[in-house]
Amino acid sequence: MQRELSKSTEAPDRPQEETLSVIGHDITVKLGADQTDGMYSVFELIVPPDTGTGLHIDKDWDEYWHVMEGKFAFSLNGERKELSAGSFAFGSRGIPHSFRNVGDTVGKLVMMTVPSGLEAFFRHVHQASLKGRPDKEEFVAIMRAYHIDPA
Repeated sequence: MQRELSKSTEAPDRPQEETLSVIGHDITVKLGADQTDGMYSVFELIVPPDTGTGLHIDKDWDEYWHVMEGKFAFSLNGERKELSAGSFAFGSRGIPHSFRNVGDTVGKLVMMTVPSGLEAFFRHVHQASLKGRPDKEEFVAIMRAYHIDPA
């Protein structure tokens, strides 16, 4: 006797992704604190040429980057690294770091933070940007509210 196996045609529950515009590039929250029990967050960043972050220090999380497309320059604790697709970079909490798309085309990064929480900062900046790009003073105040210091 042959048993018939039923296959579910329903897709497994996927978290609701959220795309935010944060100072010149789009960040999609792939997994946040709600999906990972606060352990980590995963983001996809779409970064135009000559765009990136200013030098800063995160006090609450470590950051990992995987370059998916393009060419990026990372500054990690005073050391500059140019990385292309397939490369990884790591910035531990407490060190000055930044990245910039130094290629001629739009680049893509997958970023993970441990623990989670950076998505709250991205949401805050996105909301502040809805009324126009925040000025330096407002942006630094938002950074400091999330334990990020300009370096």
